[in-house]
Amino acid sequence: MAKPYLTYAQQIQKLRDDKGLIINDGPYAERMLTDIGYFSLIGGYKTLFVEPMTTKDARHNCKKATREGS
Repeated sequence: MAKPYLTYAQQIQKLRDDKGLIINDGPYAERMLTDIGYFSLIGGYKTLFVEPMTTKDARHNCKKATREGS
């Protein structure tokens, strides 16, 4: 099933409601969505904006992956 089309304003609201992002500057957020897109923001850059102490995943410790022989 295809996902519904969302305007930039709706995408910003989804980021606030569903992803828990604090967005104080709506026009700037819209420019960023225009430049890099919703999925690039969430998939590649969202960790820059998440406070570690507010996420469930922050309590997990993971070993850093290394290549064999290094």
